[in-house]
Amino acid sequence: MDEEGRSIADIAARFATTETVVESRPALARLSPALLGLCRNKQMNYEQLAAFSRCGLVSVNFSSHVTCLSFLCEL
Repeated sequence: MDEEGRSIADIAARFATTETVVESRPALARLSPALLGLCRNKQMNYEQLAAFSRCGLVSVNFSSHVTCLSFLCEL
């Protein structure tokens, strides 16, 4: 819908959600398929995945996502 030129507010209203939720979806989509698979298999919950997507240290390099997650699991 964003490609159609609709604003974030319009998209949020259309799907009865908040602008924050609409803004967060692209960040989730850019996460490593490995992390998305963990969430799909119930090894990581949505809140953890969302927090991971908001981490400013996570790059678009998928291998860095897995490295970061491995480090966090060791703590």
